[in-house]
Amino acid sequence: MNQEKNSLTGDLASRVVTYFAYSIFGKNTVDEILWDVAKNIISELGFEDCVIYLMDESGNYLEQKAAYGNKNPISFEIDNPIKIPIGHGIVGWVAKTGIPEIIDDVTKDERYIVDDESRLSEITVPIIYEGKVIGVMDSEHSEREFFTSEHLNILTIIASLASNKIGKTLANEKLKKLNSELEQRVKDRTKELESINNEKDEILQIAAHDLKNPLTGIILQANKLKRKFDTIEPEKLKETAELIEKTADRMKEIIISLLEANAIDSGKVNINLSKVNMNNVIYNVINENYEKAKKKNIEIKFDISSGSNTVNADEKFLYQIFDNVLSNAIKFSPKDKKIYVKIYNENSECVTEITDEGPGFTEDDLSNLFIKFKKLSAKPTGGENSTGLGLSIVKKLVELQGAQLKVTNETGRGAKFILKFKNTI
Repeated sequence: MNQEKNSLTGDLASRVVTYFAYSIFGKNTVDEILWDVAKNIISELGFEDCVIYLMDESGNYLEQKAAYGNKNPISFEIDNPIKIPIGHGIVGWVAKTGIPEIIDDVTKDERYIVDDESRLSEITVPIIYEGKVIGVMDSEHSEREFFTSEHLNILTIIASLASNKIGKTLANEKLKKLNSELEQRVKDRTKELESINNEKDEILQIAAHDLKNPLTGIILQANKLKRKFDTIEPEKLKETAELIEKTADRMKEIIISLLEANAIDSGKVNINLSKVNMNNVIYNVINENYEKAKKKNIEIKFDISSGSNTVNADEKFLYQIFDNVLSNAIKFSPKDKKIYVKIYNENSECVTEITDEGPGFTEDDLSNLFIKFKKLSAKPTGGENSTGLGLSIVKKLVELQGAQLKVTNETGRGAKFILKFKNTI
């Protein structure tokens, strides 16, 4: 019987190898090569099945990439493809050793792994490129002692011919992938640099406009004082000094916002968490903003539903967060309105809500709310200044303290800011 198989296989050997040698040159991808071997060559040898494995990128597993037989019920698809660890099973062992094997009776080999169905004999040949195993060709048969040394010779020749083409194609595909990833990184970096450049332009615009105008006002008022110093009335002198001071404070606020935004983005902000009384922080923030609200006849209604609200936070930045949110609510609220500040406990969190009666936010506003320099649809109602930096700073300071911030539109009112900080025990 073996003599007949050897003779038959010998007749096919030259034709199969010749076919493969020519066929392989027309294949441009690894998949094309592997499916050609599995379907057009292995079938010629009268094998019941064939599965071709390739090493994964980690080098720890073999992955089924092409098949002929029960594993291939649909054209160019593998039914339930499996991964075999290197060293496991007959396939994994051949991949580890790089030595081909014929198993005449798999029932006597404890390494045998059943895939689609159990068979009795197996032949396994490594695909070696530049001294390294990059894959395995494996075939099983329902007869014991089906595979011969001639089969092994043919598969070894095919594996040798295929390895060179597969290796080079894999290298080319890897190179294309790396080039694609490099191109994407270049695109991402270019986009990042464009964003940085745009941000620089925004800063220059603020410096040129938001700082230039108040600075010009200070110079004009100072010149006025100098020219009329001997004749100006004390009351007018006081008004002018107050105007200069107010304008200078406005400039200082802009500069501080720019510096804070830069410090946060560059990771130069140190968060020092400690137990902080939220009630006291909010109370102080309201007092600090009382005069601003009074000028627009805005009433701030403060509601504390629990006596103790101690949170784990950085007190300095906690104050800055709520000062920014409350001053924004005042800035964008019309005259004669109310702002509602509410503190309550929910589960293990201290929740603070600040709701105004301003215009609220559009859908577009909500998507751009925390982006630096983004000017929203609402405008300050009392001629106040807005850099578009405040809420972006608030968002980052909240996240740095492990807290949460949510913004919604409140029906019949305006915007609602909901901030949640973890309570301390």
